[in-house]
Amino acid sequence: MQLPPFPLLAGTDRCVYPADGHCPVCGGPFTAGFAYLSAGALLLTADGQDSLHLDRLQAFMNVGFHGRDPDMRDSSDVTVVADLRGGQFDLQWCSVECMRQWLLGLLQQVEAAACINTGLEPNRK
Repeated sequence: MQLPPFPLLAGTDRCVYPADGHCPVCGGPFTAGFAYLSAGALLLTADGQDSLHLDRLQAFMNVGFHGRDPDMRDSSDVTVVADLRGGQFDLQWCSVECMRQWLLGLLQQVEAAACINTGLEPNRK
C-alpha cells in the first residue's frame, strides 16, 4: 500500500485528515461512520480548567523504533503530524479494516527505514 507523504498535518492545517471526507486507503466516503485515531493536549490553567490559549499548543505524532545501537543507527522515525497549531487532531478511515491496513503500512515504513539504516533484515518476532 502506498502511503501519502509525511507529515500528514503541519502548521496551520485543518486538524482533520483527510480533509475531503474520503478514506485515504480505499477512497470510500465516511457516510456509514469512520474509524479514527485522535490525539492532542490541553493546556490547563492553574485551577485545572481548560485554557482558552489553544494557539500556544502544537500537536505532533511520531512513530518509530529505538534499537540497541548507541549511535541510533538501527533506529527510525516517521513524523506523521508536525507542529500542528491547536494541539489536537484526528486521522480518519472509513472502517477499522482500512485503518488497520494504513497503520500496518506505516509500521512497515518504520521497519524498512530501520533496516535501511543498518542493512539488517526486519525483526519478525
